[in-house]
Amino acid sequence: MQKGRVAMAGNSGKWRRLIMAIAAVLYCSLGAFLVTSREGDSSGGREIQLTLTVPAGQTTDPIYRGAIDRFEAENPGVSVKLIPVSSRNYYQKVMVMVAGNCAPDLMWMGQSFNEFADKGLFLDLSRRIRQARIDLNEYKPAVLNWYRRGKRLYSLPFGEDVSFLFYNRRLFREAGVPYPTDDWSLEEFLAAARKLTRRDAEGRVLCYGFRGQLEPGVFGAAPIRISDGEVNCDTPEMREYFRVNLELAHRWRVAPTPEEMQTMNIDVLSSFRQGQVAMMPGFTMNIFQALETFRGMEFDMTLQPKVKCFSQWASSHAICISKDTKYPEEAWKLFLKFQEREFQLPMSHRMLPARSSLVEEALAPSPDRPANYRVLARALAVMAPTPRVPHLQELMAVFSRFSGQVMSRRLLPAEGMRQCAAEIHRRRELFRKTDMESEE
Repeated sequence: MQKGRVAMAGNSGKWRRLIMAIAAVLYCSLGAFLVTSREGDSSGGREIQLTLTVPAGQTTDPIYRGAIDRFEAENPGVSVKLIPVSSRNYYQKVMVMVAGNCAPDLMWMGQSFNEFADKGLFLDLSRRIRQARIDLNEYKPAVLNWYRRGKRLYSLPFGEDVSFLFYNRRLFREAGVPYPTDDWSLEEFLAAARKLTRRDAEGRVLCYGFRGQLEPGVFGAAPIRISDGEVNCDTPEMREYFRVNLELAHRWRVAPTPEEMQTMNIDVLSSFRQGQVAMMPGFTMNIFQALETFRGMEFDMTLQPKVKCFSQWASSHAICISKDTKYPEEAWKLFLKFQEREFQLPMSHRMLPARSSLVEEALAPSPDRPANYRVLARALAVMAPTPRVPHLQELMAVFSRFSGQVMSRRLLPAEGMRQCAAEIHRRRELFRKTDMESEE
């Protein structure tokens, strides 16, 4: 029976590779058809055509297109086919293209960079960066290291994402609560949340002081250690993270429980807009939508409170060049367009420029921005970078699943994180074997 299982496991790997290959051919063929039918023949008789995949976005696609237009104007004979890919399963879809031998010449990369880099898919840009005399001091070392393997540098980021908190100034003022400072403590946060939480005569909550969770980073916790990528769930810091967030919902009753959030029947932005929530987490990736939703409100921004340390979640955006591109020099010239001011500043409606010389300009005061918008620069200074490890999204989904069980009190924090760590180790071993099979 055991031999049968082994044989089935081996056959499943073969079938998986066959199905992936077939899917790759179909996806690449369909992608080429859709792009051609949507844009027509954009080559215009030119000799070279580059392909670029990016996460599709209503506000970002035109900015990518603008950089491409500037590149094409400066490089007669070269055209670029922009392939916006649904952000849902973006990495899986690009990996299918790679498996089908139709890898794009350039591709957007973020949290799953390592999964691609481990397969040797990217062109080493170290020599070109040196020859172009690009000032690496313009970039935060921690962010550069996301795209570095040993002495090889495979990209330069063009944008950075960070987290922060939104708060309703009117509700703070009416409750007689001082506006938060960027260096407030957990005790100050809790005192504000308790005063801001309002109930009717029957005890039903009319306004929660806070909706969401304080981040693991402010407790000195991280499910996967940033320094070496090791599993780091089952630690005292992580247990403290769960204890405090559970108490916000169940002891102090200043934040909705997971069950209560399901019955609210309203998204977090709308609940903040309607005064049902006084404070909520924010992220630069959706700040454009948030500012549009909150237009006309009295609101502002601050950082997560300090518990063990100041910390804000962070990630980044970059373009990588395929190692197998037939046109490395042309791809490099296009790559440089995403480092220009003309690209990074327009993108600042949903991320911060990676070049430090552009950050102040991106954060300039504006009538449609809250007074403390520059807190995003402070967030960059205390950012907790997302670790770059293979299969990060799948591993973080495991942490999210067990976190949900802990926050719903179906598991105690210690037991939940022991199980979580064991499951992440199991998944990593499974991914390692699957990756080895794919390379055979």
